Amino acid sequence: LLALFLSAPVSADEVSDKKNELANLQQEQKELEAAIDTLGDSVEDQQKRVNNLKKQITNLENQIDGYRSKITKLDKEIAAQEAEITQLNSDIAAKEKEVAEVLEKLKKRLKAINKTGNYSSLQLLMSTTSYEDYLLKAKIVESVAAHDQALCDKAEADKAEILKKKEQVEAQKAETEIEKADLETTKGTLDTSYDKLDSTYSK
Repeated sequence: LLALFLSAPVSADEVSDKKNELANLQQEQKELEAAIDTLGDSVEDQQKRVNNLKKQITNLENQIDGYRSKITKLDKEIAAQEAEITQLNSDIAAKEKEVAEVLEKLKKRLKAINKTGNYSSLQLLMSTTSYEDYLLKAKIVESVAAHDQALCDKAEADKAEILKKKEQVEAQKAETEIEKADLETTKGTLDTSYDKLDSTYSK
């Protein structure tokens, strides 16, 4: 081709045209290279954006999992506290029944000693045949009353202790429920942020 070009006469206009064509091609090449560079920058920026979104999503997933784990733990604590409160209520009812049974036994014993019902010291004295008999009956009444009173006092003390324990557990349960509500609120906010990021990433 070079030999053909050298052997054939070339006009000035043809040379000028060729130069213009070459200049145009060179300009198109520069524009294409610039477009490629711009496209490369755009793809790189886009990839950076995608990677950043992935990182944010992963971070939110980890946080949400952490809150979900804490909430599950609190649910178990609340369930255990509710079970304990139920047991304490049962214990209180048992103590109340115990007190009632002791009082009923006391009434029956007093009636067994005194068939007429209420038993005053004067009535006891008048119904005895001797002072020794009075002292014996009085001692029996006093002993029975003291024994049953001690049982009642113990049952009432046990009941009071159980009630106190129940109040403590209920207070702990209330605090646990507040903590759980706070965690669920925070988790809800994270869920919303996660959904937005996931939607953006999906696009």
